[in-house]
Amino acid sequence: MNQSHPPLDDTEHDDAFLERELDFAERGIELVKMEGRVFLRFSGEVRYEGLRVPYRLVPSRGVLAKPSKWRKMDMLARRDLLEERATPDAIEELQTEAEAFVRDIAEEADDFGWDPMLFLHVLDELETSEPAEYVFQRISQRLTHAIEREQEERHAARTKESINLAEYPESFEVASRMQRKFIALLGPTNSGKTHRAMEALAKAASGVYLAPLRLLALENYERLQNARPHGAPIKVSLITGEERRIAEDATHVASTVEMLDTKTQVEVAVIDEIQMLADRDRGAAWTAAVCGAPASTVFLVGAPEARRAIEALAERLEVPLEVHVLKRMAPLAMEPSPVRKLGNLRRGDAVIAFSRRDVLMWRDMITEKGLSVATVYGNLSPEVRRAQAERFREGQADIVVGTDALAMGLNRLPPKNSYLGAKRPALQGKAYFLKP
Repeated sequence: MNQSHPPLDDTEHDDAFLERELDFAERGIELVKMEGRVFLRFSGEVRYEGLRVPYRLVPSRGVLAKPSKWRKMDMLARRDLLEERATPDAIEELQTEAEAFVRDIAEEADDFGWDPMLFLHVLDELETSEPAEYVFQRISQRLTHAIEREQEERHAARTKESINLAEYPESFEVASRMQRKFIALLGPTNSGKTHRAMEALAKAASGVYLAPLRLLALENYERLQNARPHGAPIKVSLITGEERRIAEDATHVASTVEMLDTKTQVEVAVIDEIQMLADRDRGAAWTAAVCGAPASTVFLVGAPEARRAIEALAERLEVPLEVHVLKRMAPLAMEPSPVRKLGNLRRGDAVIAFSRRDVLMWRDMITEKGLSVATVYGNLSPEVRRAQAERFREGQADIVVGTDALAMGLNRLPPKNSYLGAKRPALQGKAYFLKP
């Protein structure tokens, strides 16, 4: 028998021999066969501010082969591969990655008063063939979900405690006498939640749409104007802080949330971007709208994270609540690296900045590339803002550049792709590409 090709029964013996030869035990290295893979696992410990976090993780190049291929390799080939992958540099690299990860998790957990080991203990306990980066991602997701739940619970508690109907007898008088029902339509962008709510509003005999932005109020004012649910146009008024278009005998109103008429009873109300309940500056306006909207049916439209606050409000107001959680109709993906060249922009794209100055800067740079640009930001007059939005919707402008408030109106300004161009610290002055 050729000793360079040991029989299958000897594979385990040869692997044990190689582990001893290469001092794996002393170096904190294991050769593992599991989940249809042969792989290396490194053991170590991270110490950070009193924490001692042991880990057993697969390095980035730790997966060696499938068992069938591994068995076909002679002992010399296996030894060469093990020596190539189980280097001091590989051990040091994983240690550095683990230290950075433990530090990040510990700091985030500490912000909420949690013991980091609630999340980090699995570094030493999880039995998996997946490389460390996937384990880190799973733990990060667990922490992110825990933070989101905690924030929702805290906000729900604050919302519930902050509502004292006795303080607002005039504002809530009509609503408090009505038999109201709340319907929460919650989901990400492009889940159809606003469309469902607006269809119900258009079909109603009377109603009001409440938006966080003048641009959104305008867009849905136009949507109601164009609707023909019963074969005839809807008589609708537009009311914002800076613009009033009052239609004679109007049955519907589109307005910003602060302009809610709490005295006129309607059939349906739609309160958009309901997650703004959590906004420190304007959240009170959404709370007042939910409490005081004088409608038989109130649609609460927004992101899923608003659910607990909505439930707390409904419970406090003793109003029956239906919750519908919708899914995105098309996937949204984020490119891992910044957009490097404006030449990569194409007709129908949107660039979102975070100040008027940045909007104008991006507009000028994009125009120099030969593309026509529509700009949308808060300080524009209603007429100019409406005209700019219309230019993009109708294809007269190749690109739309707007402030981050534009993100709330992208359903009506549907870009093919969106870019974030910012000086916000989290984005580090780069532009990132979002592909819906």
